[in-house]
Amino acid sequence: MDTLMELKKKVELSGGSPETVQAFRETLTETKKAQRQALRDVAAAAAKLAMDAPASENGLVSISLTDLNKLCEELVTLNQIDKDLNDVGEFED
Repeated sequence: MDTLMELKKKVELSGGSPETVQAFRETLTETKKAQRQALRDVAAAAAKLAMDAPASENGLVSISLTDLNKLCEELVTLNQIDKDLNDVGEFED
């Protein structure tokens, strides 16, 4: 499967052939869906951490390494999707 950047280059090289444009649009739509899901996953992981973290008198909380790793993985995924969208000029603030 081609990346967004590869498809964008194919669109430019093909002069905007309908098939290539359609493939780019479909991939872009799927990538934006993945971005929204990644945002939800990050929010869910952060909420789980907040709910599971015991209150502490000194303002510090403890979390499991598993939960921290899950949040970090979700952030890495979201960051890569954002980068891919930004590379083709489709990143929305």
